[in-house]
Amino acid sequence: MRHYERGVALIELVVALPLLMLLMLGIVEVGRFAYFGIVVANAARAGAQYAAQSATTAGNSTGISSAVAADDANGVGTITASTTNEFCQCWNGSAYSNPTPNSCSGSCSTGHIVELVSVTATGTADSLFNYPFLPSSTHISSTATMRLFQQ
Repeated sequence: MRHYERGVALIELVVALPLLMLLMLGIVEVGRFAYFGIVVANAARAGAQYAAQSATTAGNSTGISSAVAADDANGVGTITASTTNEFCQCWNGSAYSNPTPNSCSGSCSTGHIVELVSVTATGTADSLFNYPFLPSSTHISSTATMRLFQQ
C-alpha cells in the first residue's frame, strides 16, 4: 500500500455513511407504517367479528367501536370504527333482487340470501421524524366484511 492511499477507506466511509443511515431510517419508517397497517386491519376484523355475532350486535356501534379499540393491545395509536354497513347478497354470486330497501327480504335466482356486515377501521400513523416534502403522518384505513351469524 502506498503512503498516499492510507486514508481512502476512511474518506469513503465518511461519504457513504450518511446515505446508508438515511436508507436505514427509511426502511424503519416503512416497516412502522406496514406494522400499523396490519394493526388497523386486525382492528377492523375484530370489529366485524363483534358485529357478526347477531343482528343486535351488528347495530351496536358503541360495542363495535369498543371491539376495534380493544384490539389495539400495544397502544400503537388511536384506531376508530368509522362505518358499519349491513348488506345482503346471494351466497353463490347470483343476481340478488330486493324489492324492500334496508332488508334482506329479496330473492336470489339460485341459492340463499346472506346478510353481511362491514366495518371500516381508520387510524393515523405518525412518522418518527419530520422529513422535508413528506407528510408527518399517514392516514390508514382497512375494511373487514363478515357474514352475519344467523340461527
